[in-house]
Amino acid sequence: MKALLICPQYADALWTYKHARQFLGKKASSPPLGLLTVAAMLPVEWEKSFIDLNVNQLTDADIIWADIVLIGAMLAQQASALQVINQTHRLGRRILAGGPLFCPELIDQRLFTSVDHIIVGEAKGLIPQFLADLSAGCARPIYCQEGYPDIHLSLTPMWSLVDLRDYAMVNLQFVRGCPFDCEFCYGHVLNGHRQRAKSRPQIIAELDALYASGWRSSIFVCDDNVAGNSQLARTHLLPTLIEWMQANNYPFTFTGAASVNLARESELMDMLVSAGFESITLGIESPHEESLVEVHKHQNLHLDLLNVVHTIQSHGLEVQTGMILGFDHDPPEIFESHIDFVQRSGIANSLVSLLFAFPNTTLYDRLKREERLVPYEVGNCVHGAINFKPAMSLDSLTAGYKHVLQTLYSPAEFYARMEKFLDHYRPVPRPFHLQPAQLVTVARAIYYLGI
Repeated sequence: MKALLICPQYADALWTYKHARQFLGKKASSPPLGLLTVAAMLPVEWEKSFIDLNVNQLTDADIIWADIVLIGAMLAQQASALQVINQTHRLGRRILAGGPLFCPELIDQRLFTSVDHIIVGEAKGLIPQFLADLSAGCARPIYCQEGYPDIHLSLTPMWSLVDLRDYAMVNLQFVRGCPFDCEFCYGHVLNGHRQRAKSRPQIIAELDALYASGWRSSIFVCDDNVAGNSQLARTHLLPTLIEWMQANNYPFTFTGAASVNLARESELMDMLVSAGFESITLGIESPHEESLVEVHKHQNLHLDLLNVVHTIQSHGLEVQTGMILGFDHDPPEIFESHIDFVQRSGIANSLVSLLFAFPNTTLYDRLKREERLVPYEVGNCVHGAINFKPAMSLDSLTAGYKHVLQTLYSPAEFYARMEKFLDHYRPVPRPFHLQPAQLVTVARAIYYLGI
């Protein structure tokens, strides 16, 4: 049996760093962790091939080679995924698809009628049954997850399928789930509220495999929330990472995402730095409390969010943040409030987006009940489009959003934030391994931007 695994192309967005990658000389941000983990679950005797459309082109010959084509896609990959599905269907090859794009809401809209088999939920709990049914000649069209599977069933990603030199960073995941209930977030819908952690041997095996592949750069720990269960992080995940990193002379650096309660956990912040974390992305979302109440972002209420950011920076962690515009309770002055907050915080990289109601989220269900959803293409969520009727006029929202982006990323405002960041940032000494590629990146930045 020959299996071709395909990662569709992402729509252009701020978080893909398409234009920043010219400094790094990389073709894509990161390889698809989920798809490479699924590859490890396929029978050993199967021949396997992998194509990332963010890196390479897909030909008819690639598809014809395969007996089955596996497609893993997120919502921002919809347009490319549908093209791959149509091409594969035209060539008469069996298709197995999974990932957040293939959710019940979009399946019900009959977007994927050409797909032979769909995995809804985490593949680790469903792939074994699919393989058994496929072998018996009775594979079903849809396999749905009941509950959340044992994360200890997850295997080490099959890095041998990928040329890691094409990527700016790689992803690893050690813990799934987030205890919070933000209305717009898909994470707790997909992974649940209870955090499920991989075992110490699993964590070590994944680090060892990535080290053996030759990787010596940044890893994004794509756990839903590294501070969601501070006891779990302090007693299980971080001690394992610290011990491994010290034993291997710190070959990687880490970044990840956390909730604002991290600022109250001095020991946890110090352990993150000791483990090799250089930055943390916080879900600030909005400086306006009424908007936070609206979307159940209760963990951010009654806090001095500027102090939260500065506290984390003072522990040696760079803070990035996600910010959202378009909440029902956003006042007319929200755009200037966003700019003022980001500038005073010293956050260099603020990922500002318009609110988008992702299928199967609480927000989507509410707007559907209120009859406020509008026709959309899911992939447009990264292009500043929205899929609902906002409380503010759409023209005002769009104009304000553009104003925020143009202001925050003008040279004067950006460098002013850098000065503010340096006022609060207290770096912690750690081993540093200068790579030739880093010198090339600095040279490219000077060439393109000047000094």
